[in-house]
Amino acid sequence: MNELPTGARVVVYTRCSTTQQVNSIADQDSEVMRVVEKYKLKIVKTYSDEGISGSTIDERDALQNMFAEIGTLGVSFLLVYNLARFTRGGVAAFWVLFSMLRDKGVRIFNCQSGQIIDEDSAASALTACIEASQAKVSNVQLARDITRTMIANVKDRKTSPGSRPPFGYDRLYID
Repeated sequence: MNELPTGARVVVYTRCSTTQQVNSIADQDSEVMRVVEKYKLKIVKTYSDEGISGSTIDERDALQNMFAEIGTLGVSFLLVYNLARFTRGGVAAFWVLFSMLRDKGVRIFNCQSGQIIDEDSAASALTACIEASQAKVSNVQLARDITRTMIANVKDRKTSPGSRPPFGYDRLYID
């Protein structure tokens, strides 16, 4: 079964990596609301981490609050725009989060794919693994591309290494 039960009580989690991602949360909310309206769901609470990487869970206050509260809210589903917004920590990190929710009686619904993530369904579990893996690989590739560009800017173009850091990075003074 891949349909959400009509009228189910749900929580919503959204995230964007940087505060410069214009409309990211609004775009996620729009897709989530489409699902909410389709199934006449009742949103109990929305959690949102803005300007926070999805590669770890430690720095995401909203996610931490959600896990602390979700067992007392009487919800049966967590709605996420897609798995990359939920975690970029890879397959292992995703299944840890999945298990934490499952232990509280909460299932995950991926609004972008329109699927309930179900570990007992080979297709669902495989799709979740692929999406979680792609999210992590994308993060790693982006970091490599940015680092390669930073090095090229200093070496080849003779630009100052003290200039403004690239999008998504903070400057760190060593000396």
